[in-house]
Amino acid sequence: MNVTGPVLPPPGETVNPDPRPWLFTANCIAIAVGLALCTAFLAIRIYTKARILRTFWWDDVFILLAWVFSVSTQAVILYGSLDAGFAIDIWDLSVSELVTYRKTILAMAVIHIEALAFAKFAVLMLYYRVLKLITPWRYTLWAVGSSIGLYSTILVFMLIFACVPIEDGWSLTRPSACRRRSGLYLATAIANTASDSILLLIPMVFIWALNLPFMQKIGLFCLLGLGCLTVVTSIVRLVTLIPLLNSNNQPHNIGLVCLFIVLEANFIILCGSLPFTRAFLHRYAPKWFPSRNGSRGDRDYLTGTPPSSTTSPSNMTSPSIITSPAASAPEYRRRPSYFDIEAILNDIPPAECSEFAGPLREPLPAWKGPPRSDMID
Repeated sequence: MNVTGPVLPPPGETVNPDPRPWLFTANCIAIAVGLALCTAFLAIRIYTKARILRTFWWDDVFILLAWVFSVSTQAVILYGSLDAGFAIDIWDLSVSELVTYRKTILAMAVIHIEALAFAKFAVLMLYYRVLKLITPWRYTLWAVGSSIGLYSTILVFMLIFACVPIEDGWSLTRPSACRRRSGLYLATAIANTASDSILLLIPMVFIWALNLPFMQKIGLFCLLGLGCLTVVTSIVRLVTLIPLLNSNNQPHNIGLVCLFIVLEANFIILCGSLPFTRAFLHRYAPKWFPSRNGSRGDRDYLTGTPPSSTTSPSNMTSPSIITSPAASAPEYRRRPSYFDIEAILNDIPPAECSEFAGPLREPLPAWKGPPRSDMID
């Protein structure tokens, strides 16, 4: 480090010629562990959706884009901690290092906004697949998605063009030509916290309105409670950003903010990928994660069709029994697990997803499941 910095140390402090970034070890551990976990679970999600469920859709495209920006955000944080003065006292930075710090902090903020936006779009597209037939919910999802896209775009442009020309944002030649970006960073945290809360409430309201057993609702709430991790990290990041508004030592204080940005960047991928892990485990560890009907096949778990053994020649029923209305084959579907969100959503009858029908207005008769083979002529 250059000991001739642009800012003099306060009384009682001295310039450290070789400073160590604050919370550097914690940030490195969070980045390494977080990237390993979120990348592994994202790979499981993509493989499951593309090869097992065969339902690869726009939500998977958005979560992949979110992962790219999430990795980029953490790469920028790691670079900032090593070469751009992150988490180092401002009086220990030279002029060139302070310029690099300003460039890097701007890049980190812009990339992180994009990561959060794409992760939220992935969640909205997942909701849309379930709620698209209900007009009020469809309009709600469009409104929330438009709001997220709008405020994300506005914040990105306001951060980039806070100084005109843009170079004045880090050249330190005309500080008065720039608007303070600290308020924009705070606005970003507030907007993301609000949108995270809304995305968490939407499925809870819908699930509570469904005609499901109480314990299944509680199980789904617990599963969706994973989304609370992103809300909590957003709130904590918001709290840590507030002292930066009037701080005279922002490069040092940014170390704690970066730690929660790393956690948030990994949680948005992890929470979006975990719900699809069960289908993957059922495929490759059926002994420990059996299907809903207790079989070991894939199609019965994914589509609700009976296991193949029921249609083998040795088990086929005679035509007279098949056409007999009084004959009843054993029920092959069992009640889904309390924590099996995919199974429960598959058990929702189509009528409950039609406009103004279902438990949003009044309870419907009990869903009997798909027709059995003995009921088909």
